[in-house]
Amino acid sequence: MFRCCVECLEEIGYLIDTYGIAIVQPGLQVGLKQIVAQIADQDNKVRNAALNTTVTVYQLLGDNLYKHVGTVSTHTSTEIGITQTLIKLYFMLINLFIKMFLVGTINALIIL
Repeated sequence: MFRCCVECLEEIGYLIDTYGIAIVQPGLQVGLKQIVAQIADQDNKVRNAALNTTVTVYQLLGDNLYKHVGTVSTHTSTEIGITQTLIKLYFMLINLFIKMFLVGTINALIIL
């Protein structure tokens, strides 16, 4: 069962990344609450997949993500704060790696 959840969350993340946030149905708030609620799952793989999908949404919406998600009843306010911080840090790390890769690629081309 957990593998199915992981695959679904990964596919949702891919679809959002490829086609945009409009694919989240039945509505943005309802869909995002379901995705973010999976961060509290007991299985580590499900949590990671939900976090990765949430980061993909964060790349598109920024801090507006929290406006759409609102309060998820499975989280305490401390857990929500930690989750928000993790999402922002993860997003910054992705951007840092992309910039490092691009700089490394440009430097390699200059050397050639």
